[in-house]
Amino acid sequence: ALRIRRATSADSVLLNELGYRIYPAHFGHLWRSESELNDYLAGEYSLSVLEQGLKSQNIGWYIAETERPLGFAKLTWQAPIPDTDISGVLLNKLYLSPTATGHRYGEAMFAHALDCRNFKPVITDLFQVFHCLCRQQRLGEKAAHAVFQLFCGAAQLHLKIAGVQVQRTEHRDG
Repeated sequence: ALRIRRATSADSVLLNELGYRIYPAHFGHLWRSESELNDYLAGEYSLSVLEQGLKSQNIGWYIAETERPLGFAKLTWQAPIPDTDISGVLLNKLYLSPTATGHRYGEAMFAHALDCRNFKPVITDLFQVFHCLCRQQRLGEKAAHAVFQLFCGAAQLHLKIAGVQVQRTEHRDG
């Protein structure tokens, strides 16, 4: 069974290993050069960057695992929504090992992120999520629909898909 747990400072080495292994497996081909990719990885997954993030009250790192670690997610609890005066929870990252895709683990991790938001709007740049779903799971248009369905529980939804702003606000009586 999949277990999703909040990462602690003791997990910095594990997150470093996962980041350096999983991100290039999905997105390495998108970079112009290996040195640019390595610079990006160092800026996102170096031990010092991870340790700083794990200490922050505004950032939550989560690890998904079965009998072994399969992936991770990063959330920023208070992030401004562009062109508004409200803030929400930013889903910075949600990555799974290539061998862990196709098992609905990403959906479970995303649902967990929604549960953590305390009824705040969810903000995400879905390009990487969408690209990964389409390319790795070959879902095409079904991926877009599945991602949208995951967000349907959000009272306010602000997405950026491949550079296009999408906003859905649900008005509730009461």
